[in-house]
Amino acid sequence: MQRWQKGIKELDWQDWLGSELIVRRAALSLQLNVLCGRLSLVTSLSVAHTYRLCILSHRPQFETQVN
Repeated sequence: MQRWQKGIKELDWQDWLGSELIVRRAALSLQLNVLCGRLSLVTSLSVAHTYRLCILSHRPQFETQVN
């Protein structure tokens, strides 16, 4: 009886460990996806910002003085 319970406990522990690893892997991949999404968003925003600055700096001088 005791040996059987010990076997069940070890099995539960292995199952828990396996599911813990699966959950951690899923969380890690989710974090990586979020991070990659943020990086691409930041990159596109900085490109847009640079483009806007470029346009602003190449506008005629009198237009900037009026505004």
